[in-house]
Amino acid sequence: MELEKRLLELMVRQLEQSIHKADLVQIRYDDRFKLPADFIAKAWALVDHDALLSSLAKRLESELVDRLVNQMAAEMATDIKQILSVRERREAVRSVVRDNIDKLTKGA
Repeated sequence: MELEKRLLELMVRQLEQSIHKADLVQIRYDDRFKLPADFIAKAWALVDHDALLSSLAKRLESELVDRLVNQMAAEMATDIKQILSVRERREAVRSVVRDNIDKLTKGA
């Protein structure tokens, strides 16, 4: 009895999810409402262009910085891989790191 009840609840939930995900009303691209050109022109005239440009500049600056940092990190990672690909260099770097870690931990 409990199994039947849980199964029915699960089926109802699945049906609700299917209905929720379905696009019951579709408007074709050609049938969508088109705003008049003069309305769009009036709306564009009301836009604070200086604020818009300032906001756009901040966003572009942020995106450029992110991309530059990511590019530099990828470039550095490639360089480090190339440097450490030689066993002798890798061991020399490890030796320097160990010495410095030892100095730091003895001082603490």
